[in-house]
Amino acid sequence: MAQRAILIDHESPDAAYFRAISGQRQSTGRTPGEALDTLLALEGESVEASTILIQRFAPDAYFTQAQYDRMQALLARRTALSAEETTNWTR
Repeated sequence: MAQRAILIDHESPDAAYFRAISGQRQSTGRTPGEALDTLLALEGESVEASTILIQRFAPDAYFTQAQYDRMQALLARRTALSAEETTNWTR
């Protein structure tokens, strides 16, 4: 099963646009489903069933604002993390 991602491409007061990505292929749509349907049509695939995971990347009852901010800082420089930072992920 191919891995695909759907991201908010542009957000304005009038409309949100979504970008579906799979490897080198990309498509956009007014809804996440429209972007995914267009991507699948480009790939020529017919999908009978799939699993969709929604990751909000925002703080909640189990993931505090401080943890979220640290995650964002680490992701921003993930290619330059020290050995200690890559092994010490629980802090």
